Amino acid sequence: MPTLAAIIYHEDGQHELRILWQAIHQLQQQGVHVAGLINPLDPQGNKMRHIVCSLTDKREYPIMQPSGASSNTCALNPRSLADASIIIREALNNPPDILVFNKFGSAETAGQGLIQEYAAAALAEIPVITLIRATHLAAWQAFTDSMGTILPCSVEAIIQWANTHAAQRISQH
Repeated sequence: MPTLAAIIYHEDGQHELRILWQAIHQLQQQGVHVAGLINPLDPQGNKMRHIVCSLTDKREYPIMQPSGASSNTCALNPRSLADASIIIREALNNPPDILVFNKFGSAETAGQGLIQEYAAAALAEIPVITLIRATHLAAWQAFTDSMGTILPCSVEAIIQWANTHAAQRISQH
């Protein structure tokens, strides 16, 4: 049974991130051990794209940097992402029931970013849920050898997938 699952988004991913957060909260309330990195939501429920936070404690990592002196745009800061990857590596050493990755994005598509951590989680058969922009779907399918699950963007679908995989993982260990 594939242990990698993605929720596809087409625009800015705000809606999908909110749904994923709702599912995470419900899973945690059920006693499912969920760990990983995710964009936090501001008090209005909007995605804070410049930051990722740990799901197990209060650690936050700014992962974006200005992309030019005269530019208002930002680019991924590889050093900050590497710093944030400690959260995933800790989870790989003490596997949770479900591991959440912020997203499978441009860096992973290029074979960088958290791609090694995704691979390690897959090899360890740790159930992973992530977000993925539709434009990166082909790279996701190549990475997962078309064995990754695409989940509908609903709290119920995420919880059902997570509970099935968490239960299977618990019964194997």
